[in-house]
Amino acid sequence: MGLGVKMGVEGGRVNVEPRISLNKLGEYLTATPGRRRKILFDQKYPSDFIVTRYNDAEAAIIEYIFSNTNDVGLLDNALEQIEGKRVETDWEVQTKALNMEALEAFYDIADQIDYTKYSVEKCVKSEAAYGMLGGVQISVRPEIVIYRDKGEEKVIGATKIYFSKSFPLLDGAGEYVSSFLVEYLKQTRKDRSVNNRICNVIDVFSRNIITAPISYKRRMADIEAACQEIAAVWNRL
Repeated sequence: MGLGVKMGVEGGRVNVEPRISLNKLGEYLTATPGRRRKILFDQKYPSDFIVTRYNDAEAAIIEYIFSNTNDVGLLDNALEQIEGKRVETDWEVQTKALNMEALEAFYDIADQIDYTKYSVEKCVKSEAAYGMLGGVQISVRPEIVIYRDKGEEKVIGATKIYFSKSFPLLDGAGEYVSSFLVEYLKQTRKDRSVNNRICNVIDVFSRNIITAPISYKRRMADIEAACQEIAAVWNRL
C-alpha cells in the first residue's frame, strides 16, 4: 500500500495526506462550497468504480491522439468495439452507454487536434506524476506528452482528458488545469522549453479544448491558495 494511504473502516481506501487529481483541482477552484466539499471527500475516500468508468473511451481517445494521423476511422473502430461488448449488470449497461456517448462527443472536436508537426508519447498509467503545492500532493499524470526537436528548438507540451457530464470545466476551470500543466512541465522538464499552445485539457462531454493561457501567474496564485485551503480542512473531512 502506498505511502499516505490506509484502509477505511469498511475496507475502502483513505488518503491520509492531502491529495487531489489535477482535473478535480481545476473543478474545485470554480465550484460551489457544497461541491467543493464533495470533491475533497471523494478524493480522501476514493471509489474504484469512478476511476475505471471511462476506461474504454479514454483508451480510444489516447490512441487517436497518439496515432498522430487525424484518422477518425480509429474512433469508428473503437465505437464498434464498445457497441459490441456484452454487458449484463445495470452498471455495465450504463458504463457502456457513457463510453459510447463520450466517444461520440469527442468525435465532434477530434479535427481540432493536430499535432502532426510534433511527436507524441503516451504516458504510462503506473508511472506516478505528482506536483506538490501548498501542502497538497497533486496527481498530474497527463495522458499525452507532445514535443518537437528541430535543430536547437526543443519544445514540450501535454494533454489532459476530462470526463464529467454533470460538472463541466466552466468559468476558467480548464485554464487552471492547463496552467498547472505548464508549470509542472517547467519544473520537471527543464531540458525543454514549454509551449503553452500545446498544453491543454480536453473536456470531452463539453466538446471543448482549453489551451493554457500565455499569462498564468494569477492562476497559479489561485491554485496555491486553494491547495492551502484543502490542506487546512483535510483532517476534518
